[in-house]
Amino acid sequence: MDQEIKDMLSMMLNKFDKMDDKFDKMEERLDKMDKRFDKMEDRFNKIDDQFEGIEQRLDQVENNQQSMKDQMLENTRILKALEHAQEVHKADTDALLHRGSRVEEELKNVAENVKGIEANIDVLVVNTAKNMMDIVHLKKAR
Repeated sequence: MDQEIKDMLSMMLNKFDKMDDKFDKMEERLDKMDKRFDKMEDRFNKIDDQFEGIEQRLDQVENNQQSMKDQMLENTRILKALEHAQEVHKADTDALLHRGSRVEEELKNVAENVKGIEANIDVLVVNTAKNMMDIVHLKKAR
């Protein structure tokens, strides 16, 4: 019976040794997993840093976009003002052309009137000359 107990104890010790080996292996595996998790954590930290950089760049892009939008609005206002000025200028030009046409017509009328006056002056000159000759004839006849 003693032998049986010794055998049992020996067997138990042997099993405990095997269990101890298994626990050691499990502990090694857990250490490896811890290292892997540390590496993963480092990678996640790097990814977080990259995302922060991306967020900063996106903020810059949004700021640039807002600046461009503001500039575009200002350019649109300027363009509308220029279009209005061009319309006013065109209206002024059209008015000047219309006035020019009226002045041209008036000048034609004046030219026609001057021709008529010249014709009347010619008639008056002829009549005056005729009258002067008549006066001279009458003076002589007296």
